[in-house]
Amino acid sequence: MSATDPNAVYALELLQTFSFLHFDAIGEQIFESAKRNTWNYMEGSIFSASATNRMMPSGWDQLVFAKALQVLLDFSLITIDGYRQIFMHPLVHEWSRERMSLEERVHAWEIAISTMAMSIYCCYRSENYMYRRMLKPHVAACLATPESKERLFADGLHVAERYSVVDKLAMVYEDADQNEIALDLHKKNLRLKRLILPSDHIVVIDTLRRMALALRDMRRCKEAIEIHEKLLDDWQAKDDYASDTFKIYLLEDLADTCLAAGYYEKALGMLEEVIRDYIQIFGASTEMTLLAKSSKARCLYWLDRDEEAAQIQEAVLVGIESIYSRAHPATLMIMDSLANIYWALGKKREARKLREETLVAKKSILGEHHPKTFACQANILEESRWMERGKGLEACRDALQKSQKILGARHVATIKNMSVLAERYLEEGYLQKAKDLQEEVVRNMITVFGEDNPHTVVEKRTLVILKRAVSVRKFFYWWLPRRILDNR
Repeated sequence: MSATDPNAVYALELLQTFSFLHFDAIGEQIFESAKRNTWNYMEGSIFSASATNRMMPSGWDQLVFAKALQVLLDFSLITIDGYRQIFMHPLVHEWSRERMSLEERVHAWEIAISTMAMSIYCCYRSENYMYRRMLKPHVAACLATPESKERLFADGLHVAERYSVVDKLAMVYEDADQNEIALDLHKKNLRLKRLILPSDHIVVIDTLRRMALALRDMRRCKEAIEIHEKLLDDWQAKDDYASDTFKIYLLEDLADTCLAAGYYEKALGMLEEVIRDYIQIFGASTEMTLLAKSSKARCLYWLDRDEEAAQIQEAVLVGIESIYSRAHPATLMIMDSLANIYWALGKKREARKLREETLVAKKSILGEHHPKTFACQANILEESRWMERGKGLEACRDALQKSQKILGARHVATIKNMSVLAERYLEEGYLQKAKDLQEEVVRNMITVFGEDNPHTVVEKRTLVILKRAVSVRKFFYWWLPRRILDNR
């Protein structure tokens, strides 16, 4: 085969591109989605110069792609499974990158990162979430390379294209609730955008907004509220229809962050204003209006207005299902909230049924190791009263160990699992173990949520009760050896 053969040239570029992705499960869909994404295509962009684009002038052509892959297969450089996923041996993967000159490496990195960004659609259907989940190891591998660290946020050429790439890649981490990484990308990207854009440009504002949302999900709510309020104040000065609409979005962000911080009355007032405006602009049955109503229902739940919350959330669930599927992250969030409300109302069977359906769907769409999946499992364990005595305790321990290993000790889902295990210890009569674990829960809650957060206050009250229970038992059973009391 000639070195100038188009298939050979394309095969070489693919090999170089693969070397900047993870060596396992490289999906053909990455290249197909990038080529089909005419919405974000720009002539003269990095992706426009790629062989994937040049070899397929009339659109995605699987035959052309297959011929290039066959060249790599003939040389035993890759393998392909029945799902059209491409695999490389780690040594071949490393060799493919090391054999390139510096100039070739930079070009291959540019093609790899721009292809991944082009393949990401800024859409929120279930399949979009699942695609971005599949892409995460490849994004992580590419961002870990020296080329990304040296060039992605540097001054110079293609600044607009590079900040657009980062905007897309950050979605992968936002979906995965890896907010520390998303926040770091947004901070670096903000500097990049400010090189060529004014501070009040919508693209700059959007990055600040996403930084605030990441901070909120990390429970750094005070910092998030400061950013939201500053954005809202700065935007108030603008006076046109588009600006008025964006103000409502900013107000909803602030309301949702106040809800996460435990400022329920304040959040409720803002959400009622948001809902009124959304109904006037978009209508009562649109996605934006329904999601704002769902946030209002969560506020009412925390304010112990459960009947009102249930009525709103049930209506929202019907509306959202007509827009999305039953197994969509937005739908699952509403179902989770409704399960909480049902449980508070004493409708335990309905709550249990919703929670179990939600868990199955979350495992499928978000993955077994996603924080929202862990949180859902913790809720099921907490609410379960039908498990056998020993089995329930072991299930709680196992859930906590997995959460600590994957998410870390201070992640919100891990703290929830700790609280559930402490409660289970209490039910089984292990008062000392329950107290010790609850002390760790309170320490982590103070670190993550803050001393005065309503959720922290609840956990502190539980700790006080446990300490009293341990003291009372020691008073009555003073004659028992300490080693026995400490183990119970």
